Amino acid sequence: MLVTIREPRGRLSKATYIAQDSLSLKSRKCIAVMHFYVYDYLSHDLSKVAYGVLNMTDDPLKLDTFICFALYSANHAMNRLYKPMLDELNLTYPQYLVMVTLWEEDGQTVGGIGEKLFLESSTLTPLLKRLEAAGFIRRTRSKEDERQVLIRLTSEGTALKKKATGIPACILDASDTTANELTRLKVEIIKLREALSKNAA
Repeated sequence: MLVTIREPRGRLSKATYIAQDSLSLKSRKCIAVMHFYVYDYLSHDLSKVAYGVLNMTDDPLKLDTFICFALYSANHAMNRLYKPMLDELNLTYPQYLVMVTLWEEDGQTVGGIGEKLFLESSTLTPLLKRLEAAGFIRRTRSKEDERQVLIRLTSEGTALKKKATGIPACILDASDTTANELTRLKVEIIKLREALSKNAA
């Protein structure tokens, strides 16, 4: 496994880790590289990796080194924060994301919504059915291509946006940080998501 690490002052170094003895050793090395590399990538402190914190003799299976667990637990905390606000709108969080997507651009295809939300049709279709049953959306056939189904907001769905307007401010207040800091964090998380998606293919 070849990992390219950027050192301070823009210099590049390459660390090549080759499994020598067994599959378990290979897995151990890959896990350690992944967790420490991603952790320092997000914190912009690659100097730790470049100068030897990445020690293969250390146990790589510790929760406090797992970026995946940090994201997983933060996601749970975020969902708990959203729940009472979304309960007032009669929405789950995935349904809320669909509504936000439609508030941005009404009349989208099912495939277009799924692509934006990283949802498979098998997951998205039940969400849309429940939103339709609640009276927030309706399905129509595209006039240009009758094979395509367009998702449009109803008047109730459009009106719901006014009730949801204050949610982002509540999330910002609960985060104990600034809007600029959250924006920078989002940019780094998106970079991580894109890199992982590319390499998971």
